[in-house]
Amino acid sequence: MNKDTNKSIEKTAMLICGAIFLVTMIGAFWHLSLFHMMDKGTFNWFDHMFEEPKMNFNGGLFNDFMTLVSTYGDVVTFVIMTVVVAVALLIKRYYLMGLWLLATVGLGGILGIIFKDLIHRARPYDHLLADTGFSFPSGHSLSSTLIVIILFTVFIPNIRNKAVKVIVTLLIFVLWISILFSRMYFHAHFLTDVVGGVSLGITWVMASILIFRACTPMLSKLPLLRKGKIFNVK
Repeated sequence: MNKDTNKSIEKTAMLICGAIFLVTMIGAFWHLSLFHMMDKGTFNWFDHMFEEPKMNFNGGLFNDFMTLVSTYGDVVTFVIMTVVVAVALLIKRYYLMGLWLLATVGLGGILGIIFKDLIHRARPYDHLLADTGFSFPSGHSLSSTLIVIILFTVFIPNIRNKAVKVIVTLLIFVLWISILFSRMYFHAHFLTDVVGGVSLGITWVMASILIFRACTPMLSKLPLLRKGKIFNVK
C-alpha cells in the first residue's frame, strides 16, 4: 500500500476508535444500563467459567500462562521496552523516531492516568489485591495496545522476510489478546475497561503517526536533528 492509502487507513482507524472510546467512556462515567449489562454479563461468564483464579504458578497450565502474561505484560514492562528500543534508535541516529516513540508511549500513558482520575471508576468487587487504582481505562490494555499497534504499523512493515513477518505478527497478536483476556480472567477489569484501553491506545497511536508524518520534514531540519537518519514509516 502507498502512503496515501496508509494515511487514509490511519485517519479512519483514529476516528472509529476515538468514537468507540468516547462512547465507552460516557457509558462508564454515567453507568448506562447497556454498558452495565455488558460488563455484568461478561463478568458473570468469567466467574462461571474460571471462578476466582489466583495469580500464581500453581493453578494449572492455563492459569500459569495467564499469570505470566498478566505479570509481565504490565505497564512497567512496556515502559522498559520503550526506553530500550528508543535508546537503540537514538544510538543508531534515528533521532526523530526515538523521540517520537518515547513521546507517543509516554503521553499515551499520561492520557490513561488522566482518564482514570476523571472517570473515577471502581474495579470489580473481588479483584486481586495486587490490582490497585481506578478501573477505566485498563492500564494493561492501554500500554500493551500502544506498543503492539506501534509494532504493527511502524516496525513490522520494515521486516523484509515475509515468513518472519507473519510469524512475528501472529506471536505478538496472540500475546496481546492474552494480556487483554487476563485482565478479565483475574477480575481486574470489566469488559468496557479493556475496550476503553484498546480504543484509546489505537486512537492515540494513529494520531501520533499522522503528526509524525506531518512534522518530520520540518523537524528534520533542526540543528540537533539534521544529522539524524529518517526512519521509514510505510
